[in-house]
Amino acid sequence: MDNRLYKFIKIILIVIILLVSSLHLLRSIGDPDFFWHLKTGEWIWQNKALPLEDPFSFTTPRIYSRSQHFILTSYWLSQIIYYLIYLVNGFQGIVLLRFFITGILIYTMLERKHGDDVLYMCLLIIFLTQLLEIYGSNDRPQVFSYIFFAVLLFLLERQVKEKLLPTDYWLLPLLMLFWANMHGGHTVGQVTIILYILMEGMKFLHPSLRPVEKKAYKRLLIAGVSGIVFSLVNPNTYHALSMSIPGGMTAFNSEYQSSVKSFMEFNNYNMLLYWFILLLTIIGLIINFKRMDITEVALLAGTGYFSFTTMRFIPFFMIAALPVIGRLFSEKAILKWCRILILLAAIYTALFFTWDERFNIRKLASGKWLYGSSENIGDFIIKNDLKGNMYNHYGYGGYLIWRLAPERKVFIDGRGLDEHIFEHSQIINNAVSVKVAGLPAWKSILNAYNINYIVIPVYDPSGEILRLASTLVWDKDWIPIFFDFYSIIFIKNLPENYYIIKTQAIPKYYLIANIP
Repeated sequence: MDNRLYKFIKIILIVIILLVSSLHLLRSIGDPDFFWHLKTGEWIWQNKALPLEDPFSFTTPRIYSRSQHFILTSYWLSQIIYYLIYLVNGFQGIVLLRFFITGILIYTMLERKHGDDVLYMCLLIIFLTQLLEIYGSNDRPQVFSYIFFAVLLFLLERQVKEKLLPTDYWLLPLLMLFWANMHGGHTVGQVTIILYILMEGMKFLHPSLRPVEKKAYKRLLIAGVSGIVFSLVNPNTYHALSMSIPGGMTAFNSEYQSSVKSFMEFNNYNMLLYWFILLLTIIGLIINFKRMDITEVALLAGTGYFSFTTMRFIPFFMIAALPVIGRLFSEKAILKWCRILILLAAIYTALFFTWDERFNIRKLASGKWLYGSSENIGDFIIKNDLKGNMYNHYGYGGYLIWRLAPERKVFIDGRGLDEHIFEHSQIINNAVSVKVAGLPAWKSILNAYNINYIVIPVYDPSGEILRLASTLVWDKDWIPIFFDFYSIIFIKNLPENYYIIKTQAIPKYYLIANIP
């Protein structure tokens, strides 16, 4: 390829990387879990301690459990960072943090680059698009795990391949110390370190495996073991490994579904990008099988298996795979055709998945980073001083914690501290009519928790009308007092709620006419 053309294509690809990243990162702040992380950060900062009991929900059992302790304490450093940034620059600061985090990831991935520049940057566009399609507006601690994983691989690769600087000896332990106090995903780092130590050690069994120098392996062993030891300095010590394994409520979380299920049931087209990278990895390993590094093969096999079965591990696999693909497909015999194929895939990916994100740029002018409906709900509850126990939809829990806690506590939220509460919320949301103590099951549960008002969306995640919403419209015991076409608040028809009902009640015929 002509040198001038090659440089021009590189410049175009850099522009595409910047555009894809920026437009995705300008999305509204809408992840419900972010808000309870933000509120927890505020609570920790104000109380100078980690919460040992749930300060935000009235349904959480007071019986202390290890899993509850993990959820309440394992993200504390991330949560403080979120809160301090918010304290300094509001939600705009949170958006700027997205750019900072993504910038570190891009820089680290470029530092780990192998092979042809154009080929690698095309792979990077595909990876970033897939990641940001899912996590572009995900302001949760798990995004730190992806950054730390990329940096960890960079440090591990340096341990065995390069002459280190004096600072490199303590960077890996320090990385693991921070990671272990920011997100439970540090267990992926622990397993990766152990895998590197074992596989690099196995290379000494035969010269054909291309073992590293014994001095380099000793260096890896010291740094790796130190990293694991430092990672145990966290509120959950070694228990974090068992607590990080998906279970319970996570079965209902889309992030813990397989890539196939996500594509087939939810039309999640960005899974095609993941499968493309997975396919390139498999083809590259087959073509270059005799020259493959067993450490790379083990890492790709492990992250590949978990990413295929559980969506949440996809970024880990792609972070591990990109430099390997870049090197394997940069062989002179296949570089030309591979470069063209992957270049076309990258351009199409950027256009297809980023086109609808172009409207996000308007937020720079408006400065409005939150979804309006959530703000309206919080404003209404505070302004009208709604009292008593609240039932809220799962998706609203995080934001309501941020706006209302600790004065008002939620029924359920994304922390999932009690599986039984999630089961109860499913019965309520679906307005299950099976009789319990002479009442429909949903109403019986509301009575058991002495619920005084209900905060729910009009539609469920599938786009269908929430069964509870349509049921309450016809129920004489519940009066609608707030409706904005996205959300509804109902209050119980009791004498103590007379004033609110008198001043805020919405005629039910209005709801019937406006809810299809």
